[in-house]
Amino acid sequence: MKRCVISPAMRLVQDEQGVRMNGGLKSEDINYYILFWDRIVVPSTEIVHRQLKNEGELLGLGVISRPMLKGLETDGLVSRYLSYQMKLLEKYRSENKSEDWSLHQVGEDFVSLESSDKQHSDLRIEIFNALPIPSENVPLADILEFKERKKQQFIDFHEYLDELYKHIITSPDEPLFRAKAYASFEESLSTIRRFSEEKWRGELNNFNFSFGFESKNDTVDAVLEGASALANAYAGDKVSALKDVISILAKNLRVSRKEKVMLGSESARKGLRYLVNMSDEKLL
Repeated sequence: MKRCVISPAMRLVQDEQGVRMNGGLKSEDINYYILFWDRIVVPSTEIVHRQLKNEGELLGLGVISRPMLKGLETDGLVSRYLSYQMKLLEKYRSENKSEDWSLHQVGEDFVSLESSDKQHSDLRIEIFNALPIPSENVPLADILEFKERKKQQFIDFHEYLDELYKHIITSPDEPLFRAKAYASFEESLSTIRRFSEEKWRGELNNFNFSFGFESKNDTVDAVLEGASALANAYAGDKVSALKDVISILAKNLRVSRKEKVMLGSESARKGLRYLVNMSDEKLL
């Protein structure tokens, strides 16, 4: 299954004055999209065309496409642009049912005119925003070659994200499990980060627990213990990791077996191998 993304050509900011454009995509943003998605759609407008760096090369290689929003009216341009993205999303999902299409934006917040399913959309954005960014100095050819050579690991990685997403949105105790899953993912990235000193994208707000837990202290304890278990698992200490998981289950009855097993699961180690190899090959 191909993983496909639609992104605005600029950063969007929403404040008390409404939604406004705030600068275009940088080279590292483009590299980020190329490394983690199969198809990248960056809509443009007839009245304002924000050209991407190396756009000619990207279009020529079929790495990105730039459908055009027709019309020369400036009033309400941002709103029409956001609506156009939603129409493209519906169109591509309808025409390509075997592909996974998502909306994505570079920046701190996800700006949308749609309120339905927003919680789940934000969740996908938060997960993806935790991913590392290839340096702008990394040649496009190197990124494409790596991605082709590690195709199965790319698939495994996205399947791991799918698993993470699915477990979070179907959890009966969603706020607690969301923090558990974030802890798992962030600790995984921290482990990989030790192999590289390059720039990384934000860390899921450092687990700020803004999800309305009943007991903040209980949640913090659970997250810290879960992170420890995951660190052992990624270090290859399978026996120790299993012991930690059992210990956590005994101490914290609010955490179900299904949730805890995921922290040190084989699918997690398999899925994140794509990131480890990126670091090993100096793409990060």
